[in-house]
Amino acid sequence: MIKVLIVDDSAVVRQVLSSELSKATDIDVVGTAIDPYIARDKILELKPDVITLDMEMPRMDGLTFLGKLMKHYPLPVIVISSLTPAGSDLAVRALELGAVEVISKPGSAYTVADLSATLIDKIRAAAKTRVTHQPAPRQRQAPVEFNADTVLQTTHKVLAIGASTGGTRAIEDVLTKASISFRKTKRAERIEGFDQMPDFIIPSEFNPQIIIEAKITEDDGTARDKVTRIQHLGELSLVGRSADNPKYEVIACIGGRGFGVRREDMKKMILATRGKVFTAKTLDRLVECTRLKEFKANQ
Repeated sequence: MIKVLIVDDSAVVRQVLSSELSKATDIDVVGTAIDPYIARDKILELKPDVITLDMEMPRMDGLTFLGKLMKHYPLPVIVISSLTPAGSDLAVRALELGAVEVISKPGSAYTVADLSATLIDKIRAAAKTRVTHQPAPRQRQAPVEFNADTVLQTTHKVLAIGASTGGTRAIEDVLTKASISFRKTKRAERIEGFDQMPDFIIPSEFNPQIIIEAKITEDDGTARDKVTRIQHLGELSLVGRSADNPKYEVIACIGGRGFGVRREDMKKMILATRGKVFTAKTLDRLVECTRLKEFKANQ
């Protein structure tokens, strides 16, 4: 039996990975950790054969922890992060520090099923790898600050399309053109099942299947507030449900002045929406790349 420790600060990701890996009869998820300090203690206690490691976590980032781990307690490590697409600087640095594999988290064009099959095979291969030395160190670069327009360059298959103008009206136009029924909520309105109101509910508040939270231009609320709201809506979608069967799909439409989001904030939003992050410039792809296409009239 291959013992695996999952290190990731997202409860959703830990749940998804644990659930998917449990499908393999030769893999046992012996524990999870939300940051490298907890991971260190669990490594000594549980003695895992393989570790899956996120890149951005509280108290210590994944690359720093990877370097320390390879120096003091080398183990096969598989990096799983939305910030490490193949060939990216972060992916190369992780491999140089000693990771045996680097995999991107699911996005709008990369499903949990894809990740599951790939990860199980990678874990089996990693368990046979002997990690006995510390790779040559490489100087770390300063963290990169980015906004919505740079998401596509730093995450894997996440649909983020440059900011423009139009606000929620642009979203209404897209939905109307596709003949999709929707409910646009009002300020301070209360609807059963929501402790905070998304901007749009599809097809209606009586049967919410998709919700859209928008901050595209200069509408009310700061960008950071919207990130928090989107993350909370993602959590609401999983209440009483498994990670692969949410109550409804959460879509974020972001952009406009002030939406210079830290990488950690963007990561939270990407995870909360499972990669369904859009801005206004090419909202014509909003329908085709989400479940909205299921609600088009005259299918």
